Amino acid sequence: IDGQKVAMTYHSFHWSSYDSPYRSLEVLSEARRTSPKDLFAQEYLAEPIENAQGVFKNVLDRVKGVSGPTSLNWLGVDLGQIHDFSAFALINSNREVFHIERSQAEYPVQKQRIAALALKHNARIVIDATGLGKPVSQDLRASGLSVEEVTFSNEKKSDVISAARVAFETAAITIPNDSDLQDELIAYEYTVLPSGAIRYSAPEGKHDDLVIAVALANWGARSIPMGYDANRPTIIRYLPQSIGGVRL
Repeated sequence: IDGQKVAMTYHSFHWSSYDSPYRSLEVLSEARRTSPKDLFAQEYLAEPIENAQGVFKNVLDRVKGVSGPTSLNWLGVDLGQIHDFSAFALINSNREVFHIERSQAEYPVQKQRIAALALKHNARIVIDATGLGKPVSQDLRASGLSVEEVTFSNEKKSDVISAARVAFETAAITIPNDSDLQDELIAYEYTVLPSGAIRYSAPEGKHDDLVIAVALANWGARSIPMGYDANRPTIIRYLPQSIGGVRL
């Protein structure tokens, strides 16, 4: 900074990744397409970002009226600790979040509810398998359901949240008109660590369960083209006894 002041004896220099003789324009173009704007500016344009900023942009612009399932859907599951909320979010192949809910029920009841949602909407379950999520995901997979486990390291969480950030910035996702979800998305923030890594979290005293559930559902759908339709019927069958034995 001192180097930018004419009266000082310091000098400053600025080089971006585009200035490197080893640059790959193809790689840079892909990074620009898939990275949040502020993180691309920091990592590739050498423009430092400020600390503790809001994560999701244009949240209210992404609110859409009633939508529903398509032939393929994804169910994001964030399991809460004791006394915390768990959250479930369903997204379709058009990247429309069409159902969200919270639960503080006992885990056997939550497993039954997760299975019922997945079967009713032909949804692949994408679950935070960190801690308590691991045995729950194993039970769900053992019952014959399609499950993707996501174990949150700081790096993995950054990947999942960054993908959701890009979806909001590029209008690739829509959300229901739910005030709790909107409040969580608007309040969610990041902190730049001394190492330069990004830590995502809700402000102290706030919840982020719905944010994580939506981000996981969006992550699950990452490899499917927008609007993909396999013309597969919704699966309806008995749930295994281990998760409730309830017919849909």
